[in-house]
Amino acid sequence: MRGRPRQSPYIHLDEKGFAESLNRCAAFLETLGIPAPYKWVTGIEGFKDRYLYIPNRNDRTWGPCMTELIELEGTYKKGDNSTELLRPFFENVFDQCGVQRSPLQR
Repeated sequence: MRGRPRQSPYIHLDEKGFAESLNRCAAFLETLGIPAPYKWVTGIEGFKDRYLYIPNRNDRTWGPCMTELIELEGTYKKGDNSTELLRPFFENVFDQCGVQRSPLQR
């Protein structure tokens, strides 16, 4: 009997990658002629009881995380700082895994 594929016990969180994805998606929509502002939704599901891994953070993991889904939505317009728009999402991720978030280095 085949079951659900086994998930890694770790969630790899790349804040810069999330922020850059938001910038790239907005740029793509702009090339299609779709005017801003753009509504966005970001999230991670399947989070509960998994461990948070943050690159360049002493190769440590934190957790286990306490909730199944972490999600945030907002609006993006040209000139917005995607890192700052996503800050509440990242803070919630860290909080749910019992770790204090250090500000993202630019």
